[in-house]
Amino acid sequence: MSSSQSATRSDLLREVYSEYKNNPEKDFYVYNYRVMSSSSSLQPFTSPLLNIGLPQRMPQSTVLSHLHPSTSCISNQVVTPSSGGTPYTSPAVMWVRKKDGKQLAIVDGFTFYVDGRTKNNVTWRCTSGHFCRARFVVDNNFLVIRSNLIHAHAPPRYVLRNGSHDWTNVSTVQWVRKSCGKQLAILDGFTYYLDGKSNLTTTWRCTSAGPCKARFVMSNHVMQIIRGNLNHSHKKPTYVIRNGIFFKT
Repeated sequence: MSSSQSATRSDLLREVYSEYKNNPEKDFYVYNYRVMSSSSSLQPFTSPLLNIGLPQRMPQSTVLSHLHPSTSCISNQVVTPSSGGTPYTSPAVMWVRKKDGKQLAIVDGFTFYVDGRTKNNVTWRCTSGHFCRARFVVDNNFLVIRSNLIHAHAPPRYVLRNGSHDWTNVSTVQWVRKSCGKQLAILDGFTYYLDGKSNLTTTWRCTSAGPCKARFVMSNHVMQIIRGNLNHSHKKPTYVIRNGIFFKT
């Protein structure tokens, strides 16, 4: 990412935040690290929360919870255990509600539901089902005191609208690198390599060596897919991603 692109995105973030402060009744959306304003004057853009590789814990300086109304949001906080243990950082948690009123927690793009309550804490479990063991426990101050944030699946797709959580068919691009350093894009489980670049766009083509014509074009300014053919003539490849590095299996 060039410094000019970073500056442009920072300017867009400030513009969106300023617009939200002046128009708090407007809808603001956050879905898998992308931000979009309902204003026709602002295009969708990728926030600084977009990381290379697997989802990371969100640094406090880039938490976007202030971009939308929500029941309660907290940022990363340094916690000193009452037992005198080593201080640690409580991961950023976003608290939202589904349309039916049930509360959800979002950590690193993954969603959690209330799985148990005691007098002093609440346990939150991944919404994907029993096969995923990711969970965390918060105390009465909404600080994470215990957690297992390793998931057996990719983050879900969703939209936050005025603090409400809606499931949708939004597709997101995951950026990884091969061991040789070359960048790949992963979209809906398929892998793409950089096939062409201009001042305004980049073209990504399916990595399959066969006759597959799948590709997409992304705007360099807002990192948004503007056109593409996502119909593949083959099955999804199998691979492993470790620390942001892509390994084909």
